[in-house]
Amino acid sequence: MKGSGDSSWFDGTKAVNDSFLSKFNRQFIEMALPLVPKWLQTYHLTAVTYVLAALSVLSGYLARTNSQWLWIMTFSIFCHYVTDALDGEVGRKRKTGLVRWGFYVDHFGDFLFSLCILIGLSYSTPPSLSRLWLVMMGAWSAFFLNAFMLWILNKRYTISFFKVSGIEVHFVLGLLVACFAVLGPKALTFALRLVVPASILGLVILFFSIQKRLWREDMIRKKKKK
Repeated sequence: MKGSGDSSWFDGTKAVNDSFLSKFNRQFIEMALPLVPKWLQTYHLTAVTYVLAALSVLSGYLARTNSQWLWIMTFSIFCHYVTDALDGEVGRKRKTGLVRWGFYVDHFGDFLFSLCILIGLSYSTPPSLSRLWLVMMGAWSAFFLNAFMLWILNKRYTISFFKVSGIEVHFVLGLLVACFAVLGPKALTFALRLVVPASILGLVILFFSIQKRLWREDMIRKKKKK
C-alpha cells in the first residue's frame, strides 16, 4: 500500500519548468550547489523561507513611515530565490530522504511567502485599497491552486505557464519592490492598480487555455476507448 513508509511512488519531487529563465536557473544551481557547506542541509534551506516571510511582513510594516525599509523585503525576495532553487537539489544530492516532507513544507512556504509579500506591501497603501489587495491575494492563491490541480491531473508538477515561472516572478517582484523603496508609496499604489487587473486577466487566460486542452485530451481518450 502506498503510504507513510515508501515515497518511491511520489512523482512530484522534480518540477517541470520550461520558463524563459529556466536555463539560467539550472546554470546557477550547478554553480552554487558545490558551494553549499556540508552543515547546511535541505531542511535548513527550506526553513529559511518561513523566516524570510516574517521578515517581509516586518519590512512592509516598518515601511509605512519610510519606504527605505522595503530594501529588506527586496533582500528577502533574493534570498528566497536562492534557497528555493537549492533546497531540493541539496536534498537529492545528499539523499536526505525527506521527499514528501520537502514537497509539502517547501511549497507551503512558497505560498506563505508570496502572501506575506503582499501583506507587507499593503501597509504602504491607503486603507481604501484593501479590497484590491484581497483580490490580488485571491488571484495569486488561484495560480498556486492551478499548479497543484494540474499536478493531480497530469501526475507531474508543472511550475511554468506561458514560459513564466516563479523564477521570473522573483526577479520582477524584486525589481518592483526595489523601485517602491526608492519611489515611495505613490509608485506602489500606481502599480497595484495595474497589476491586479493584469493578474486577473492572466488567470482567466490560463484557465481557458488549460480547460480547452483538457477537454481535447478527454475527447481523444474517449474516442480511443470506443
